Amino acid sequence: MTDAAENPFSFELLTDVHWIKHGLDHYVRLSQEVETMLDAKEREIGEQLVAAESVTDKEEMEWVAGSIALELRDYESTFRYLQREAMFLTLYNYFENFLNKIAKSIGEEIKSRVKLADIHGKGVERALLYLDRVPHFAFATPAAQKVLAEIHGANKLRNVIVHNGAVLPTATNDHVNNYVAGHAHLKGKPGCDVLLQRDFVPAFAETLGQFFDRLNDEMQAYMDRTWRLPTATPPT
Repeated sequence: MTDAAENPFSFELLTDVHWIKHGLDHYVRLSQEVETMLDAKEREIGEQLVAAESVTDKEEMEWVAGSIALELRDYESTFRYLQREAMFLTLYNYFENFLNKIAKSIGEEIKSRVKLADIHGKGVERALLYLDRVPHFAFATPAAQKVLAEIHGANKLRNVIVHNGAVLPTATNDHVNNYVAGHAHLKGKPGCDVLLQRDFVPAFAETLGQFFDRLNDEMQAYMDRTWRLPTATPPT
């Protein structure tokens, strides 16, 4: 092994990967807290609806019950899905922001002449391409490939929510339609709204956590082949 100062990755960077992964838990807890609050609100409105049905004046009862039913519908079919979309987008932005910072730092720490800004594209897709082409992080294991497929699908989903009002493309063979159809926590048909189910945000956060585990594996493998082994090949 060469001198410790030649370690391609700083302790700070390795620690950042660890803490960024654990930062995902904050969004999962927040999502669950909001779901719990909506549960309580729906129960409260349901109790009000039951009470309204006991009103003796039929016309008044129908008016009150109708108003309460509309309020309940807002919570059941609007607020829940809006907050899930908002939490998913927040989580995705968190991932995108830190992935780009990590990719940029990796390039700087291995002293690559190719910078993140030199790679075509933007966002998550560009950062992943940079990690593939510059430090040659292969993410080749079946588990890593599954995680990457989920992230690519989530990227398509994010674009549908942001740029198309959460309405899925009409083409049945579109990538995002295939992603939604094969996901246990998503519902939606081509040309219709995509609906994020209760467990989607926690499941997505778990996928991102697995990504950072795989990223740490790739960083360790890079150190093995360029620094730890006596016959290590220096980075180019």
